[in-house]
Amino acid sequence: MIIVVDLDHTLAAAAWRDYMRPDWDAYYRASSDDAPIQPMVDFINNGLSTMVDVVCITTRPEKWRQLTMDWLIRHNVSIDELVMRPNDDFRRSPELKVALATPFKPIMLAIDDREDVVIAYAAAGIPAVQVRI
Repeated sequence: MIIVVDLDHTLAAAAWRDYMRPDWDAYYRASSDDAPIQPMVDFINNGLSTMVDVVCITTRPEKWRQLTMDWLIRHNVSIDELVMRPNDDFRRSPELKVALATPFKPIMLAIDDREDVVIAYAAAGIPAVQVRI
């Protein structure tokens, strides 16, 4: 069984840098300074990661993989796989996340902060919950 979890605003406290959008390079570069959302990290690490595979799906472009992996390691976030937006893929987040999640089977649950993404997961037959921090 697989749990799919979002990164920004779900595991990483990214709200402080939202003012940087749409300068996406500055926005993602600054993500190295995000604090972890500790209750969500603890939920993933202490409960889920021992029972299921945890796949982190983010719409951060692939070019930010090393920065993202460094952040996950620094904050001891236990995931089994990191799936990122292909650098040349500009689909909207709901469509992209469903497409990135589809190869994983069976997905027990998807966790995301965005309502439109949760609705898209549900429409694709993937149980989903919205996190509001």
